[in-house]
Amino acid sequence: MRRLLLAIIIVQLVFMPVLFAQRGPHKPKRGGCMSCLMAFLAQDIRAGYMYNEGVNVRLREYLRWIPVLNWVMLIIDAVDIFSGKTWTEIEIKERLRDPDFVDWHKYMVEKYQ
Repeated sequence: MRRLLLAIIIVQLVFMPVLFAQRGPHKPKRGGCMSCLMAFLAQDIRAGYMYNEGVNVRLREYLRWIPVLNWVMLIIDAVDIFSGKTWTEIEIKERLRDPDFVDWHKYMVEKYQ
């Protein structure tokens, strides 16, 4: 009985970490009610979708919840859209991308090349 327990402990302490290390990074789980609330309250489906894809919520999306500031944020977003900024540039500038998603994405790109 002791040998069996010792064998189980050795397997769990030695072999299991090795197996999990070979799997690579995991895509963090997001979603649930937060993405639905972002899409509904911020009146922007993109905010909820991008939250699920690993992009943090911008201050502008939070300010859209205030009825008076909603129109101001829409005008500011329109100016950003027509100024030629890409979403990737905005993510880099405001550091919105979750680092866990970046690691997972790099791993998946290298895996399927």
